[in-house]
Amino acid sequence: MRMTIKDNIRRILKEETSIQTKLKNKIDSIGIRNVIKLIGLDTIVKTLDLDLNDVDTQLMLVKNFIYHTRLRDIEVSFLEVKNSASGGKIIKVYFTTESNAGNIESFYGRVLCEESEELFPFRVVPSWEPVFASRNAKIFINTEKIKDDEEESELNEKWSEKYKKSINCNNPKGFSQKAHCAGRKKRTK
Repeated sequence: MRMTIKDNIRRILKEETSIQTKLKNKIDSIGIRNVIKLIGLDTIVKTLDLDLNDVDTQLMLVKNFIYHTRLRDIEVSFLEVKNSASGGKIIKVYFTTESNAGNIESFYGRVLCEESEELFPFRVVPSWEPVFASRNAKIFINTEKIKDDEEESELNEKWSEKYKKSINCNNPKGFSQKAHCAGRKKRTK
């Protein structure tokens, strides 16, 4: 049976969509850092047609990186994104830790920024650095250590009970819902 040009184009488009979907799913499941190690950032950018100069693309990549970064004794509770004065984005990382070190917040923020510089061709800088020292940076990281009871009250202030009950923990959407489901799972144990 001979394939028509239309059939050939459909097959190619279907294969490309399948590859993109598989790559997005892999990034969601194991994290951008691990996928970069496996196939390289250039392949990801080309396959997903990403513009690394776009602030929303940078935000997506850095949020995924933060969510999947594991540091000893530090656990990400949730992320909050705000617009910066320079037109970029500030990602505030709320985390819990058993460490009582006074500089744990600045240490954690600095580690995230330094490690992201190794992965991405754009700068990620701590939000406390002066903007003039961070020219061309669009993504800023701020961190705050919270206690378990503060995490629950923070979520209660932002999310209604109805919304929290509506979250499908078998298929959470985004980092905040994933963090909420992890907390729910932790509490049920």
